[in-house]
Amino acid sequence: MRIVLLMIIALSVSGCSLFGKKAEPIEISCVPIEKVPLILPDVDRYRGRDVEWVIVTPANYQQIIKDISRKGSPALFALTSKGYENIGLNQSDILKLIKQQREIIIAYEKYYQADFFLEEETEEEEVLEKIQPTADPDDDIPEIE
Repeated sequence: MRIVLLMIIALSVSGCSLFGKKAEPIEISCVPIEKVPLILPDVDRYRGRDVEWVIVTPANYQQIIKDISRKGSPALFALTSKGYENIGLNQSDILKLIKQQREIIIAYEKYYQADFFLEEETEEEEVLEKIQPTADPDDDIPEIE
């Protein structure tokens, strides 16, 4: 009975390794993934269109209507002084956002180009090390005080 019990324990501890092949070790390798080059199109230049501003007052509105009527159907767009101020503030907000986006794009370009230039410098250093003889450790190098 003891012998049977010992054999069962021995088989359960060893499992199927007595009868089968040993498992091959798994090889794990890590390879860094290179960054995809950042390709950005050139930004289009802003070319503003001419806008004609006409100030209409109670003193000149009849003359303005006549002048506009000669050019086509009269229609006027009016702004209050607060509305005109808001247009200027909106324009400055847009310019601020454009500048922020430009800085972000420049940061991305520097980020990707830094790795590119770093790789080039490393390659150049390796070439220089092969060309230039290394200093002999036995040479007396004066210490700078």
